[in-house]
Amino acid sequence: MVTVQLHVQHDVVDPEAIDVWVDCFVGDAPVRFRLDTGAWRCRVATSDATRDLPSSGVDKGVGASGTGLGEDLVAIPLLRIGDLDIVDVAATRTPGDADVSQLLGMSALGRFRCLFRFSTGHMEVAHTDPIGTDNWFELSVHAAGQPTVAVCFDDVEVVACWDTGAGLTAVDTEFARAHSNLFEPVRDAIGVDASGVHMPTHIARMKACTIGGIPFAPGACAFVDLGPLNAALQQRALEEQRVIQPMSFILGMPVISQADWTFDFPAGRWTLAQLRPG
Repeated sequence: MVTVQLHVQHDVVDPEAIDVWVDCFVGDAPVRFRLDTGAWRCRVATSDATRDLPSSGVDKGVGASGTGLGEDLVAIPLLRIGDLDIVDVAATRTPGDADVSQLLGMSALGRFRCLFRFSTGHMEVAHTDPIGTDNWFELSVHAAGQPTVAVCFDDVEVVACWDTGAGLTAVDTEFARAHSNLFEPVRDAIGVDASGVHMPTHIARMKACTIGGIPFAPGACAFVDLGPLNAALQQRALEEQRVIQPMSFILGMPVISQADWTFDFPAGRWTLAQLRPG
C-alpha cells in the first residue's frame, strides 16, 4: 500500500466548490493531477514527457456541455503514484494551448483498492484484498466506467456518479425541476466543464441526504443541463451497440468530502465511514 497526500482546496472563483489534487510522476516528470473518478481515462498535457507518445486515435469523450477537445488517445508508459508504478495507462493528451486540468482518472485508479481519507487528507492505494466481506456495498458503474452510488432523500433515490473531479454536485435541470422540494435556489453562476467550456448554471442549496446509511449535511449544488452530455453518450452507445441510462446526478466534492470512502474497484465493492468531529 502507498499513501499520498490529497491537496484539498476551495476553488478560487467559487469558494463553495472544492478541488482535490494529487502529485504524481509521468515518467520522471512531476505532475499535479486533479483527482477525477468521473474521468474514465487519465489526461496529460502536451509536454516534454508526453509529446512523443504515439497516438492511437482521437478521444470521443465530452464534458457536461457535450463538447469534446479532440484529444489524442495515448498510453502513459509509466505513471508513478508515491512508490507505486503503473504501466501502460490509457490517457488522453491535450493540445498544447488547452487550458484544462490534467486528470488522474479511472484508467489508473480502477486497477486498485483506493481509500480516500478526507479526514486526514490522504489517499491510500493498494491491490485488492479478498479478506473481509462485512459492511461492503456492491459497486455499480456508469457505462463510461465511473463509480456510482445511491443517494437517498427521504422517498427519492437517485443513482449518482461518484465524481471527485466535480467541484460541486451537478444536478440535471430536469431532475431539479421534477424534485424542486429538494433544492433551494441561491444565485446564478458560470461553471466550467471538463472540456473547458463555460456554462451558465444556478447554484442551489441541496437538502440533507443519506448514502450507504450515512447522513450527509445540506450543501451547495449546481443545476446543469446534462442533456447535451447524455445525447453524446447515447450516440456513442448506439455506435457501440450498448444501452446506457441517462446521467442526472453527479455527486461532487462538497458531499464526498464529508466522509471517508473505500472503493475496491477490482473486487467491485465499496464502503464508507462518517468523519469524526474534530
